[in-house]
Amino acid sequence: MSSTKPAYLSDVDDLIEQTDVSDVLMHFGQTPPNKSSGEFRMPCVFGDSCDDSSYGTLTVNLSETAKRIYCHTCGTRGNLLTLIHGLQTGRSPSGGRLRGDEFKQAVQTLQTIHGGGLPAKQTSLPTKSPALEPNVPLKDAENERARQLVNLHQSGVTDPAEMAPAAGRYFRSRPYLTEEMCEKWKVASLPSSTKGTLRGRVIYSIDSEAGDVLAWAGRDPDYDAKRQKWLKANKSGTEPMKHRFPTQKMFRKGLELYGQQANRLAEGEYRDRIAEIGILVVEGMNDVIRLDALKQPAVGVMSNRMTDAQVEKVVHWARRLAGGRIALMFDNDEQGIDGAKETLWKLHQQDGIQPRLVWSREMFGRVFDGRQPESVTEPEWQTIGDRLRQG
Repeated sequence: MSSTKPAYLSDVDDLIEQTDVSDVLMHFGQTPPNKSSGEFRMPCVFGDSCDDSSYGTLTVNLSETAKRIYCHTCGTRGNLLTLIHGLQTGRSPSGGRLRGDEFKQAVQTLQTIHGGGLPAKQTSLPTKSPALEPNVPLKDAENERARQLVNLHQSGVTDPAEMAPAAGRYFRSRPYLTEEMCEKWKVASLPSSTKGTLRGRVIYSIDSEAGDVLAWAGRDPDYDAKRQKWLKANKSGTEPMKHRFPTQKMFRKGLELYGQQANRLAEGEYRDRIAEIGILVVEGMNDVIRLDALKQPAVGVMSNRMTDAQVEKVVHWARRLAGGRIALMFDNDEQGIDGAKETLWKLHQQDGIQPRLVWSREMFGRVFDGRQPESVTEPEWQTIGDRLRQG
């Protein structure tokens, strides 16, 4: 019996080989990896059962296309099509493997992401991938357990003296995380005794434009130390995970921007500051909070890559509030620079938009080489702001 694959399946295999994991994750509004080989981890996308386990993360192999993913908790494993199925449906393949309509739906989405590639005779497959559903505020969630998370920050602490050592160090090294700012932004350290996957983490509320809580993100307060240890070990093993976000089924991060609440426009001179320098876009939550402490409004993409949905939002705000001006202030490291270049490319294709860089490794006498916005001091921001206002 011949073991030769049908031409259609061979073409699918080729398409899998040619499609990058980052493109798949970006298509679903997820954070792409900041490397191109080895392994990285992300929250499991195959069901809620993994959320209660500290091991409920999905290992994604960037170097092996045939054995691309594996979850240590639910046991789901497979290739890029399996990952696509999980991102679309929030569950594992029926019977453990993709077959029939599930397989065809995943192939259809893969084709959409790649921009084509299947033989002409297969174009009868649907060509439009299902649109991402808008995120629903936790208070309106069908799941009662989700509704109970609206005030999760009230289960945490904001006084470093009452925190575990790692969390205490995290807050002390970021003096802008005052109790007042933590209350405003709904930031807290959850004790390890708390139930759920965010226990022991620093939590951040991700709010809708209307100000409703959409989701909670958890930051490992000991991430920096873990990453340094990983780097000293020549990147042996899996890279530590910095943030934990809800699964794709529960929350589409790429549809939102941290700090997008419309009520911020009523604060002080925020409208004037936006009109002066444009919509300021940064990467992380701490960057937004630090700049807020300096009375400068900003929004964060919660990644080093900006999704098309986020671009659409920022472009709309820029046209309405800032005369089309957008200022990018991504981290001044390799990943941030790559992300800023990609974002500038997207923004320059928008009519009536004037994007520009706030800083780079070379600007300002290389003072900000390797820096993040959250590290900027008040005098440094005054210098940066003066340059931005001068055009």
